[in-house]
Amino acid sequence: MDNKEKEEAEMEQWDDVKNKGLNPIIIIFIILIIIATGSFIYINKDKLSNNKPSQETQEKTKIQNNEDKKEQTEETKEQTEEKNNQDEEDRKKWIEKMQKGDLSSKCLNCKENTYYTFPETETNAEVEPHFILKNDNNKVLLTINWNSFCGWSKLKECPSGKKEYQITGFDKKVKSVLDGGFGQAIDGTVFFYLLEDGTIMYNPLFSSNPSEHPIIKTDEHYSEGTFEPNSLIAQTPKEALKDITALYQVSVTHHTEDGGWAGGAVTTIAMKADGTFYDLEKMLQ
Repeated sequence: MDNKEKEEAEMEQWDDVKNKGLNPIIIIFIILIIIATGSFIYINKDKLSNNKPSQETQEKTKIQNNEDKKEQTEETKEQTEEKNNQDEEDRKKWIEKMQKGDLSSKCLNCKENTYYTFPETETNAEVEPHFILKNDNNKVLLTINWNSFCGWSKLKECPSGKKEYQITGFDKKVKSVLDGGFGQAIDGTVFFYLLEDGTIMYNPLFSSNPSEHPIIKTDEHYSEGTFEPNSLIAQTPKEALKDITALYQVSVTHHTEDGGWAGGAVTTIAMKADGTFYDLEKMLQ
């Protein structure tokens, strides 16, 4: 076969390939894609295998997470136990300190398991008080700061600024006065007056009983009140006291039946020269 015949035969084969739709360019392109894909997979097989964690790796991660949670739980438990231990230690110190300074052995009308101590906290001088009670040459004067007290006064309308009022009703010279009270709230405020003969008189801040001549006369629900400055007359307790030399406001704590402690309240005591005293809350109830 000469060259011419050979070329004609090759052209016929090419025509057959084209007629069958097998374009050699496409075939070559497909082959190149397969080669490139295979090369990429071979080169990056380690990375690809690492991106998908094996079952062993998943188990290790799960175990590590469980160990981390266990450590966190144990750490939290230790912190809670440490706090509880510290709270218990503080409670023991507080009880020991309270019992050490307890005055109840000299109380003449106290219940059992009740402890009385002088408070350690001092009045903040930067905070202006609602009341100033003073004995000025046997003239008992009560200054009310209505600007700060008005919100507590239970009055629908109350004065403004500071106003001074005189407490009357004394038939003897007043030796000293005390802005005292009972409980934990301002509602328990009571003004006490120690007379020269060792007796005491008082005025409650709030009361629904007009015979007590309260500073603010309230309704029976203690929800609303009226202020009558002309009726500020000191009263004598129903159970009269004598030989009192001093009045104090003290902290009071009760030892409860379940072994706990109920504290945070105050009361006023009337003390004699020998250190014995009366809890005035018991006498004014």
